[in-house]
Formats: sequence, C-alpha cells, structure tokens
Amino acid sequence: MVFGGIQKTSLIDFPGRVGCVLFTAGCNFKCPYCHNPELLSFSTAQVIKNNWVMSFLKERTGFLDGVVITGGEPTLHKDLMDFMAAIKDMGFELKLDTNGSRPGVLGQILEKGLADYVAMDLKTDPALYAEMVASPVEPEKIRTSIQTILDSGTPHEFRTTCAHPMIDADILAGLADQLSGADLWVFQECQGTRMLEPDFLEKAEIVYTREDVEAFAAQASSCVKEVRVR
Repeated sequence: MVFGGIQKTSLIDFPGRVGCVLFTAGCNFKCPYCHNPELLSFSTAQVIKNNWVMSFLKERTGFLDGVVITGGEPTLHKDLMDFMAAIKDMGFELKLDTNGSRPGVLGQILEKGLADYVAMDLKTDPALYAEMVASPVEPEKIRTSIQTILDSGTPHEFRTTCAHPMIDADILAGLADQLSGADLWVFQECQGTRMLEPDFLEKAEIVYTREDVEAFAAQASSCVKEVRVR
C-alpha cells in the first residue's frame, strides 16, 4: 500500500463511528473538481510508510471504532485486500471509498466481508465517464460496481458532486433508475477551492447553488431509501 495522507480522527467520514481516514496515493480518474489533486500521482503524493500506519493503528486500538480507506482510488493497490484483512484482525471496522472503476476487486472485497460500509462516488451517467473524467473508462464497469454494491447487503452510500455538465436533471433521472433501492444517496455542492482544474467553475456554463443541490436531492428521494445534502 502507498499512502499519501492521514486524518487521525474523524467523526463524520464513517457513519456512527469514530475513525481515522487513510488516503491512498494514485488514481485512474482526472476529475476536474478533484479536491485531492496531490494524490493523483504516486510521484506527487507524500508517502506514508505502511509500518508507520500499522503502528499508529495499534496505538489507537480501543480509541477508534473504524478506519476509512479512501484516495485516490484504493482498488488500484494490489495488496489492498491483505491490508484490509490485517486491519480487521486488529478489531477495527472498515469503510471503503471507491470510484467504482474496478468492480472485480470491489466484488471480492464485499464477498470476503472485508468492508463494513462502502461509499461509491457517482460522477455522471456511466456512458459519459470517459469524456467527463478525462480518462478511459468502460461504462459497464461503473454499472457493474453499482449493482455489486446494491446486491451485496453491505451498508452503503453513493455520492454525487453536483457540477455542470456532469450532472443535470436528465442525467440525474437516469442515475436514479440505476440506484433504485440504494441505502443512501449523498449530494454535495462543488466547492471552488483546491481543485485539479482551479478555473473549472469559472469556465462552467452553470454553477449550481445550495438550493440547486437540494432540488436534485429532492428529485432523487423517491428512488432511494434516504438522501442527504452535505
């Protein structure tokens, strides 16, 4: 595992748990509004060694309930499942954040019971991913990850950043059909600070307000068990 950051204590990233957040280095997407651009490349991430992470977690046994593994994109790391198993053996619950681009890895993690909670970022309609995230993406892999999560029985959430042109009312309606019955769909406003493309919002034809985001959430509320706006 290659880690590029750590948040030692979090009360909000793992629902119902006091946890820490581990940021893996490397991502196969280049979302223009990415708020962790330094993690996209292994060469730009400030590497935190595995043995330090394990020592830190051992010291927090009994104080932390869970560990969040986020990124970057964690499923790019070949030793992810071994790392998750080691963390579970220490008595921590695990939350995995993923972009859904590697459904095979995600499926194995869920089948093995390595994740107690999973969150998937849903950027736009799967057919638009390659264009919107500036990376080669097979739409069917995104759809498969969605269905894998829905079928797993693992507590979960999907998260969507409301940025134009990734999201509009029509795109949202199509996504809602694919997320039917999901536990939770979280909507968030696109923040104009610390982005991969700093002028992304300046170039956008439409910049959604908080009220717009709340309207999107209301539109989706009939399709999933719960919606939230963050």
